[in-house]
Parts: sequence; structure tokens; C-alpha cells
Amino acid sequence: MLTNCPVAEIEVEDGKARAVILSDRAVFPGARIEARHAVISNVGARNTLELVGEPTIRLVDSRLAAKMKHWKMDERGSTVTSWLIDGEMPWGSAGFDPLVTKAHLMYRAYDSWEAAKDYVVAMINNDTWGAFGNMIEILDYGACDPNAVSPEGYRVIRGEEAIPYPLRKEGGPEAWDGPIRDEMLRRRHDVMESIAPGFKERILDAYQWTPVDIWRVNPAAVYGQVLGGDFSEDQWMLDRMPYRMPIRGLYMSNSVWPLGLTWMAAGYNAAQVVAEDLGVRNQPWWTHRPVAWFLNNIGRLLEPLGPVPVGAGR
Repeated sequence: MLTNCPVAEIEVEDGKARAVILSDRAVFPGARIEARHAVISNVGARNTLELVGEPTIRLVDSRLAAKMKHWKMDERGSTVTSWLIDGEMPWGSAGFDPLVTKAHLMYRAYDSWEAAKDYVVAMINNDTWGAFGNMIEILDYGACDPNAVSPEGYRVIRGEEAIPYPLRKEGGPEAWDGPIRDEMLRRRHDVMESIAPGFKERILDAYQWTPVDIWRVNPAAVYGQVLGGDFSEDQWMLDRMPYRMPIRGLYMSNSVWPLGLTWMAAGYNAAQVVAEDLGVRNQPWWTHRPVAWFLNNIGRLLEPLGPVPVGAGR
């Protein structure tokens, strides 16, 4: 049951998605909102199956219904750390690559090819601490937006890392609400200190989000999986959910390809498919081509690279 979802049901009648019925959590509990043309689901494969009803989808495509029912979500739950720090990031690599101080997005990645293989094995084997600390996406909003830095010089640093959700060695998913939260925060401080010496002493406050926390606030993020499903051999590119579902008027913008990241490609593609089906895609104002714009403007987006210091490596 989607206890934290504002929609209780996607109503299908005569093979067509007709309306959504709001849940008790919605602003207008139990309200029926009729769709004149389309219903776009952004809650992912599993939740969409529940909202529509497995028998309804099985009737039109039994293979797709089975795929949605067993859609894999538990291999990579997101853990997010938010730090409030005083001053700029003291990156250890700034000595040989000063440009890192201007980067707003960077990764703490594997130390070796062997470490990369060990990480993949740990993820597959649900080894929480074996996977921990290898691949962290780090965001420094203040590096690209002056408004993200307070007058006192405070800024928020965000670190996201994918960790297996089940926690079998720790006793099960319930352990996410236990001491593991504080232990993960402590260890993440250590990882950040190793790549940014002096980081710990700049921390004013910090909060650790677990996969369960993320799932509680986002019903689409089942098991804390924020990318619409695991990257397994049967959930890759062409094996993701179709934008155009076999039920007329029903479309998907989650669990599709490409992933639903901040580039918003999934939502854009879903809008294109709906517009094509309605015969209104070719509009004089709908001519923007993101890749073309990027290529035309790449010269002013790139930071000029200076000479590589001796001994810095490649």
C-alpha cells in the first residue's frame, strides 16, 4: 500500500486511463480528477502497477505486468549527507589541480581498478561497509551560485552514495533507523577528511539521510532507490519501462530510460510522446535542441586549462 502517496488509484475504463483518485493524504482526499487526454505516472514501475492494478495491466501485457511486479529496486539505496561548513572546501588535490576549487560537482572515486571490482562485488553481495566510501557524488552549490553562500561564508555541501538497502548483515532494513545512521555519518566525515584535509574542523552541522528517510518523503523512491530501478541486465536501456504504456492514455516518466536525473530528460521525453499522440508536437515555439545549444556554447562554458604541473600525472 502506498501509504505516503497522494494518489490512491489510476482509474482505467474500457482500456483507457480515465482519471486519478486521490488518497487520504491529498489536499482533497478522495477527489477524482478526470484526465481529458493523458495520465503520466512518475512513481515508477512497482507503484504504477499497484495504482493501476496488476490484473488490468496483465490483461493487456502479461509480460510487462510480471516485469513491473518484480522490478528490482533494492541494490542501490541512496544515502545523503548534508554538511553546513564554514568557508570553502579544502580540497587536497588543489595543490596540483587548482581548478577543483571551482568545481561544483565532483566524485570521490575508486583508488584502483581492484577497488572498483571490490565495490561491485560488495554491492551485489549486500556488503554495506565493503561498498561504503568508494563512490561519493559531492556537490558544492556555492562554487557556482554566490547566493548559496551566506554573508558569514557558510555553505552546504552534499554527498550522495549508493549503498545496498537490505542490510542483511546488520539485521535487516529496520537497522537504518538505528545506530548505523550515526556510524555512517562518522565514517563519511573520515572519508571527506581524507580528500579534503581540515574538512572536519569546518563542519558546523551535519545530517545523515538514509534510504528509508528518502523513501518516506518520496513514494517513488522505493527502498531509497532514486533512479527508478536498479541497473541490472534486464533493466538496462531498452529493458526499462516504455514511455507509452499499453493502456491508452497512460504514460510513464519514471523507471524509463534515460534516468530521471536533474537534467529532466525523462519528463521531457514523456511530454514529447504525449504531444505526438495528441498531434500537437510540431509547434513553432517547440524548436529548442539542448545538444545543439550546448555545442554552440561550449566555448564559453569551459574553463581554460593551464599547463599541467610537473609530477601531477595524467
